[in-house]
Parts: sequence; C-alpha cells; structure tokens
Amino acid sequence: MNPSLPGGRTFAASSLATTPLEAVLDVATRLRSLGFRPGKTRGSALCFVSWPLAREARALHEALGDLLEGIAFVAFAGSSAFHDQRIPEKRAGLAVAVLEGVVGEARNSLWQEHGIQMAAPLLADRGHAGARFVAVGAQRAGPFDLLPAFDEAGGDVVGCVALRPHKQLQPGVSTLSLDGLRPIVAISQAARQLGPTRTVTAANQSVIRELDGRPALEMLLADLPATLRNSLGRLGGSLFASIGVDDDDTVVLRNVTGIDPNTGAVAVAEHPRVGTEIAFSLRDQQSARHDLEESLAALEGALGRIRPRLFVVFSSSSRDAGLFGAPLWDVTRVLSRFGPDVPVVGCTAGAEVATCGGKTHAFAQTAVITALIEP
Repeated sequence: MNPSLPGGRTFAASSLATTPLEAVLDVATRLRSLGFRPGKTRGSALCFVSWPLAREARALHEALGDLLEGIAFVAFAGSSAFHDQRIPEKRAGLAVAVLEGVVGEARNSLWQEHGIQMAAPLLADRGHAGARFVAVGAQRAGPFDLLPAFDEAGGDVVGCVALRPHKQLQPGVSTLSLDGLRPIVAISQAARQLGPTRTVTAANQSVIRELDGRPALEMLLADLPATLRNSLGRLGGSLFASIGVDDDDTVVLRNVTGIDPNTGAVAVAEHPRVGTEIAFSLRDQQSARHDLEESLAALEGALGRIRPRLFVVFSSSSRDAGLFGAPLWDVTRVLSRFGPDVPVVGCTAGAEVATCGGKTHAFAQTAVITALIEP
C-alpha cells in the first residue's frame, strides 16, 4: 500500500529481475500500476540496487534516468537491497521509491574531477535542506573528509558508503537534497559494552598504546570474559572499540584490527586522539536485537501520531541472517512495529552515515533508520 498524505503520494516498487533493463522495466510497470506517470508525476526518488545488478552500473543508471524522466534521484548500492520483505538478502534486486510533490536537487562529483577536498564543498554548498541523502562510492579517500562540509551547509544527512566502487552508479559522491520532508533518525548499533569507559592517554594514528595510563591490551584483557581471553584470534569482526566523538554523546563502533603482545598496543579502525574516551565492546545477537528494539521505541515516541511518507534503512552488511538468525531482521522489525502501510526501502552498506548530536558521522555495524515526515 502507498500512503496518501498532504503534498503527494509515495510510490514504491521493486524487482527481482537479474538484468538492469528487465529490472527497470519491471519496476516501471509496477510504479504505473500504483499511479506513477513518467513525465507527469513530479517529485524526487530514492533508488536501491544490490550488487548482482550494480555490476552493470552504467546501463542501470541510464535506464533509471529514462524511467524517472526529469525526477531528481540518487542511487545506492549494497550487497542487499530492501523493499519491505520482497527482496531476499544478497539477491539481485532493484527498489525505487518516488516521493510525489517533494522538491529535490541531485548533485554528484567524481573524485577524479575534483578530489575529495574539492568535492565536499561542491556538493554541500546548496544551502540548508530539510533532508539530504548521500551516496559515497568506495574509494580510498573514504567519506570522512566530506562530513564537516555537510555540517557547515546545514540540514540532516543520512546515507551510506558503498562496499565496492561503481563509478557510473555512485560517481565518487552523490547527494539528493529534499526541501519537502524532514527526517527523524534512529541509530542502532550491535554490540554490548564489556567494561568501563576509559581515556586514551597515548596513541599514534590508529594504534592505542595506553588507556588511563596502562597498556591498552592489558585493559582489553581485563574487560573480556575469562573464557575469551585466550581466544582473541577468533574474535575478529566481533570485537570493537566504542569511541566517543566530539563533545556530544555520540559513540561510533570501530573494529579492533590488531594487538601487539610485546608493547601492549591495540590497533583500531580509527585515529583516536589523546583524551578520547573509548570502551571495548563485543557484537552478539542478543545485544543487537535489544538495541534495535530500544531504537525503534525511541523512533516511535518521536513520531507520535505522525505517519511517515517513507522509512529508509541503511544497514551494515554484517547485520544479516548470520547475526540475527533470521533474514532482513532490521526491515522486519520496522514493519512489525509500524505496520505495512508505509513502505520500507534501503540497502546494506560498507558504512552508514547519519547526522546526530549536531554533527554527521560514519558508523559501522549499525542500522540507520530514517522516517521521512512532512515538515
């Protein structure tokens, strides 16, 4: 079903076809059956594609442009695409959501054209927008230098970083700025804190040497359950540092990437400075489920009686059936709590991007769930 709200309708459709042309034709047929009229319907669109289709990125991008015919859109790619529960995990899939009556402006920039330092202000200088979606291609430069520029421009940002580079689909970085909708964002991380929060007292780039004046490895071993202290080698991908950022309460998860038994140093996928507060965390199913329910309850409270135009889910590629024991858990829980009347679309990602605490951050192992509402 597609909700009818002041300002227009939301048309959401998807396809399991395995070639770009077939997928777009299939989506076009489904959108028309819902009332979408190419060339006549005005609005903005969000498109999501899984990797089996994204390998033919140029053909897909051109076909989407033909389908949407003058509508501003941005396309995201991941190992899975979401449209309610219609697309199985890690299967070829295309989902398109058209927001009728919502004014949008799309921009993109190739790294090769401007470099990341130039691309950031180029994309962010539009000025304040109600909501800004950002799709970052998988490039060596990474998304982090982009984020301050978006904060300076104003407007809440949500989006993701692709797992693999596809220049035609995600040309370095793409944005879609929406003036007609406001985002309400819930962020759910998938780890439980093992011990107390400590302060970095010695560090060199990504290597933490001391916490509270003691070797970082000593603190990590003290926090780990006794049964896991001799199993560090088997915790790869599940062991994290929860790192405080800036002056707000936001915490980002970063993988513990290595240890040095000789020096007692611990390496993480971040560059924490002296004075940064961190805590070691372990990812597990129970913690991930509990945290998701708390985040959705907070989102429900923020919405009150408001019914969104659309839910958009950017979810870590690790938050699949392997973690939760069931496929599409993040999407399923959104549908279960809020009902099937509002479409749920999105994709997996290499990193999830969201504005919280007044600044925009890149997350990991996280679900960023956005409800788009009338301002």
